[in-house]
Amino acid sequence: MLTAPGHSPRVNAAWPYSLRVSDSSGRPLAGVVDIQFTFAGQVVGHDVPPSHRFVGRWHDILRWPARSVGYPLAFEAVVHTAQGTQTIDYPVHVRP
Repeated sequence: MLTAPGHSPRVNAAWPYSLRVSDSSGRPLAGVVDIQFTFAGQVVGHDVPPSHRFVGRWHDILRWPARSVGYPLAFEAVVHTAQGTQTIDYPVHVRP
């Protein structure tokens, strides 16, 4: 599950997000998340460093660059666990 403060972040403002990953019984799962950004279905950027290890929850803060204003982008979290891989898409429209 992805939580974020909204689909319209502002340039250079803190945009915190959180991922919660669990099995069907609600137990936290260990995994790796790759954060990437897409435009029209094509990957146009990655978070640096690109992969983050976690158990159950991952939290981070992004700051959207000025060059992202006006484009229909998607924030994507690609979560890899022992139970498989899932991609979470979250569309954003960055504001000045």
